[in-house]
Amino acid sequence: REFGFLMRGEGHWSNRYTTETSVKGITRDDLLALHKRYVGPKNFILAVSGDFDRATMVKQLEKAFAKWPTTGERPAGPVGPTAGASTGWFMVDKAVNQGRVSVGIRGIQRDDPDLYPLRVMNDILGGGGFTSRLVNRIRSDEGLAYQVGTRLGEGVYYPEPWRLIFQSKVRSVAYATQIALAEIAKMRDSLVTADELETSRNGFVEAFPTQFATAGAIAGQLAADELTGRYAKNPNYWAEYRDKLRAVTAQDVQRVARRLLAPEKMTFLMVGDTKEISLGDPKHEDAKIASMA
Repeated sequence: REFGFLMRGEGHWSNRYTTETSVKGITRDDLLALHKRYVGPKNFILAVSGDFDRATMVKQLEKAFAKWPTTGERPAGPVGPTAGASTGWFMVDKAVNQGRVSVGIRGIQRDDPDLYPLRVMNDILGGGGFTSRLVNRIRSDEGLAYQVGTRLGEGVYYPEPWRLIFQSKVRSVAYATQIALAEIAKMRDSLVTADELETSRNGFVEAFPTQFATAGAIAGQLAADELTGRYAKNPNYWAEYRDKLRAVTAQDVQRVARRLLAPEKMTFLMVGDTKEISLGDPKHEDAKIASMA
């Protein structure tokens, strides 16, 4: 919740959380009005897969939906944040058994021209599981966190955050954060290795067919692209997908890392026993939140 507030502002629609009062305030008339206004053919994408004759199926569908009582008003797309992200260091004192850390920065939309190198960069840094740098350094080498990783937000309608998350013992939060920042700096300051680049690119390319493993999966993916406007904007997205990933270079990865991963623009959120988190790990006296903030 707090991360959403920091990334998009408390006034953004995505941060309006359900309460008992808000649920009880919904009336039957509200539901009927919503249905009448929006539930109609203009707002539906219908995808059908299976063993049938296409022409016959189209005729049957047209007949079945010809007398829909409402046409449906086309709503505008979801509104993006109007406020900038709140950058800096934030701590929430909470009695939980570990320190929970989120590092974020306002990210990209899915039609960003740097989408493919950003995917590879994120995969190598923290999104690729046990092949990623952050997992190897923070989990495997230091044993500071069971789960650590990054996610590249690819917003459909507006930029979504890039996010790094991990949980660690409260006294080791500062040291784990120091390692994460060092890996971010390394990604910005030097080229990824040929092995890292090949592993990441191949991972994306080899996983590509799984998105279209069944007729239902194909129909669902194409319906989603139609509904969200991807096909209208980029009809060759899937046809070019693998070639564009294969074309990503180490120089591309470093360039987009420098573009996106700017520590001075990041949001650092830590939830836990803030006093203990601030004390740091006695084995690593140089790793203090106060010295990094």
